[in-house]
Amino acid sequence: SPNAPEFYDLCDELGIYVIDEANIESHGYITSLCHDSRYLAAWMDRGTRMVQRDKNHASIIAWSLGNESGYGAHHDALAAWIRNYDPSRPLHYEGAIMGWWDRPQSATDLLCPMYPEIAEIVAWSKNAAGSLNGDLPLIMCEYSHAMGNSNGTLGEYWDAIEANHGLQGGFIWEFWDHGLRQQLPDGTERWAYGGDFGDEPNSGSFCIDGVVWPDRTPKPAMYEHKALASPIAVEARGVTGAQRGALRITNKQDFTDLKWLRCEYEILVDGVAVARGKASLPEVAPGKSAAWSIPYVLPLAPKGAEGFLALKFMTARDTEWSERGFTVAHLQIPIALRSERSAEPRPLVERVEISGETVTAGSVQATFGGGESGLTALSINGVDLIDGGPTLSLFRAPTDNDEIRPMRGMPTPAARWRRWGIDSLLAKPGNMQFRRMGDAVTARQSIEWIGNDGVAFLHKRRFEFDASGVLRVHEELSVPERCNDLPRVGVHLNLPSSLDHLEWYGLGPHETYPDRARGAAIGRYSTRVADEYVPYIRPQEHGHHTQTRWCALSNGRQGLLISAPELFGFS
Repeated sequence: SPNAPEFYDLCDELGIYVIDEANIESHGYITSLCHDSRYLAAWMDRGTRMVQRDKNHASIIAWSLGNESGYGAHHDALAAWIRNYDPSRPLHYEGAIMGWWDRPQSATDLLCPMYPEIAEIVAWSKNAAGSLNGDLPLIMCEYSHAMGNSNGTLGEYWDAIEANHGLQGGFIWEFWDHGLRQQLPDGTERWAYGGDFGDEPNSGSFCIDGVVWPDRTPKPAMYEHKALASPIAVEARGVTGAQRGALRITNKQDFTDLKWLRCEYEILVDGVAVARGKASLPEVAPGKSAAWSIPYVLPLAPKGAEGFLALKFMTARDTEWSERGFTVAHLQIPIALRSERSAEPRPLVERVEISGETVTAGSVQATFGGGESGLTALSINGVDLIDGGPTLSLFRAPTDNDEIRPMRGMPTPAARWRRWGIDSLLAKPGNMQFRRMGDAVTARQSIEWIGNDGVAFLHKRRFEFDASGVLRVHEELSVPERCNDLPRVGVHLNLPSSLDHLEWYGLGPHETYPDRARGAAIGRYSTRVADEYVPYIRPQEHGHHTQTRWCALSNGRQGLLISAPELFGFS
């Protein structure tokens, strides 16, 4: 807990729940100091001073006996003192149940595991009635490690928390990156961390583990948490409710109605807003739901177009923590659109021409070869669109959490990938085989990718180039059974640097991943390639966009549009 009294004053004023934790941690000696009588006085001194200092703060709902300091007689002594001095608040201590959730003990009133798996907390909820500590509320003392590009599966944790009795949430470790501004000899600045000042020993980037940067700017993961902490939930009433504007709204707050909020809506067709308006919110008591109707008219849309009702909830007035108009939550509900008559399809180019390994369809030309990409050139009107064709991509820059050892003696995920050799696979490409099929030409190729220690991947690829100038690429990969945790399965495409205009239809605007996509919105986004860089303090994988319908890269005149039969990701 911070020593700054202003923090507790703010929490009192804003209504933020606080578990006040004693400044006790003996991580390096976790099994010994809690039993060593020479440390008892220090243990008691730190815990009792905290309680006496902060006892009158209404924001404090529980006392914590410390963090990562084992479990011994010192904890029981401190727990007894606090229970006698302040019987009004429960106690929290993870060490008392560490590795033994139904352990007989008297030091904690909360079941507070550290980094449990989702399946563990769900199983506990379902079987708690038969457990010694089954009546304790489960609040994870830490459950999502915000180091670098991380916080995956926050949404899945909250699906479990909201669906299962007794699961009350948890604490993300932690709020902000503890980087220090450092000026380098060339005049540039960076956020520095362990070792950057010549300090030895150090813990490297282990202090760079927050959901905001050192200057408190939110990281992409913070938007994920914001969406999951939304005070409002909205769903359609019935199968066709969203089309008719018939909704159900739930107030997820415990004490407050919705009068402090206002709502605006948009109707999106393939990511573009075609109608918008304001929606009056009904009266909804805390924890309750109510029917809600928005009287909008659905527009006609091209056949197959995708529709969403996008809702944005904002503060209706200035608050103690925000200005009027601050966006508190945005929600999107799929809607079926009314289809207009579809346009006539564009006529195909009359014929695909083949000359050696070069295939031409009107202004589009492709050249194939027998290398690891299979495609050596692609152009439109003589303008090159690629520097190198699609190659297998199984590796990515490891994240900070990829480099953390899961248990003593086990290899890190990144070390395992390197041991398999997927960061330096050797390609053994087969010859390209051509075949004309009606108004299209196909080219097939097989490639064996060799790693380390007998690891090998069989990769089959088929190109289809039709008379409309569309190039379809079919990829098939056989993965060895032991390589069950690949960091990526995809293709890598080298493009000219002139194609720096980026547009996409999918989740955005910030980066998203398959396990961290709740905080983004479906829409059409336009930016430049350089702006996709996410400045993680220790450089690592970044800038991915999942649930993409299509993306396009161009020089402002010509370019590539990439789509797939199903939703895909790109970076």
